[in-house]
Amino acid sequence: VPSAGETHTLSLDWAHRYFFMKEHSAQHLVSALLFSCFSIGTVAVHQGDMFFTVETDKAEIDEETLLAVEDKANEAIRKGAAVWQDETDHESAESLHMRRSIKVQGRVMLVHIDGIDVVACGGVHVASLSEIGEIAYVSSEKIRGHVRTYWKCAERAVGYRRENAAIVRFL
Repeated sequence: VPSAGETHTLSLDWAHRYFFMKEHSAQHLVSALLFSCFSIGTVAVHQGDMFFTVETDKAEIDEETLLAVEDKANEAIRKGAAVWQDETDHESAESLHMRRSIKVQGRVMLVHIDGIDVVACGGVHVASLSEIGEIAYVSSEKIRGHVRTYWKCAERAVGYRRENAAIVRFL
């Protein structure tokens, strides 16, 4: 356990950190588009090394809808909307009528995706959607009466697309 006055050196695995920043921002984008385009709310999310999940508040979602979200997400990434954070008081944040409730009291950190979304979040994000590169819808399943969707982004989405192309070429 470090003691007061001791000096320590820390290192950051920037590639790992940056991937999770892209993935976290991609999750915000997918959740925002599900809500704004199809009135589908997000119940829970999970980030991981290979994919991220968005558990929705719907019992059924057709694949056409999820592919439309993928298309809209990649269009937003190509346009490179700005992503930024600011801080405000709880009352001002509540007046924004965001897509999900605020889970903290006092000062509220907001993440904005220019022209797409604003939501309370204290995480770390990219500065532009263009940094995400690409989003791929992978699959969905039913869990606890909800649809959980699986997505890949950035280099994981590129790898997924290339793997699938190789399978098709092989056949």
